[in-house]
Amino acid sequence: MKDKEIIIPKFLRELHGEKTRMSNLILVYSAGLVATVLFTMYLIPLKLQLWKLILGGTIIFDISGGVVANLSTSTNQYFRDKKVQRYIFLAIHFLQPLGLYFVFSDSFAYFIFMFLFTITASLIVNSLKDTERQQNFASFFIVIGNILSLFLEVESLIIYLIATLYMIKLILGFSVRRPSFTKS
Repeated sequence: MKDKEIIIPKFLRELHGEKTRMSNLILVYSAGLVATVLFTMYLIPLKLQLWKLILGGTIIFDISGGVVANLSTSTNQYFRDKKVQRYIFLAIHFLQPLGLYFVFSDSFAYFIFMFLFTITASLIVNSLKDTERQQNFASFFIVIGNILSLFLEVESLIIYLIATLYMIKLILGFSVRRPSFTKS
């Protein structure tokens, strides 16, 4: 059964592209929702303030859903030739590590590393012209970034998982310009 493509409203195109399959939207929001519920269940025993739970849940929703969205053909094609918008999209992602710092205030160095490493790797991958080379370098940076992150202390072990998703979302999902997988 073919999944009909739907037109995305203009205000959501940076998230989903101009048109996408309904199944893609369901996967994006399901990933965000499931990750948020599981993440929140992990955080509740830490007895964080309510606003920290809400902020952390919102960020994990965005990162987790963004992993799926950024690996979709529709989002990839939307940003393919929009050089300035690609840089703006990457730049605004300082907000996620900053927000996570407010949730986990004892891990400042880790969140600085998470942002600087991921954005630097994303810019390097984005600058490469060959798609296979982009994918290979993106994978390399995710492996190295995760190993390096283990040298920094964090308040909670779940932060390592969040950083992995953040790297996949931006380095592999967003910065690699993949070919379209949709049939014409």
